[in-house]
Amino acid sequence: MEGCLGFVVGVLYKLLHKAQACWHTLKSILKLDADLILSGHADPVDRKTVEALAAAVESKRTKVKALIDAGRSLDEIQAALSPDGKVPAPGRWPSLAEVIYREEKPE
Repeated sequence: MEGCLGFVVGVLYKLLHKAQACWHTLKSILKLDADLILSGHADPVDRKTVEALAAAVESKRTKVKALIDAGRSLDEIQAALSPDGKVPAPGRWPSLAEVIYREEKPE
């Protein structure tokens, strides 16, 4: 179908555990001439949805970096970014905040 692109950002993020790779993939998709995006795991979305997702990933990265620069721990960062102010329970996959923290935290 013309103007349609298939991609799997969620799988890329989960397999690579790289928020930066996910963000670059979203930005690359937006460079293509496509109005309808198919993820393969959800309903089709329009460009604005992909733009919003890329902006959300970048916003989260900016917040995590600021908290790292302020000397906050991973638990403190996760609690600060959580809607209820609590550290989320560990899940099957690390949270986006944790992935960004691990990418950005100087060793």
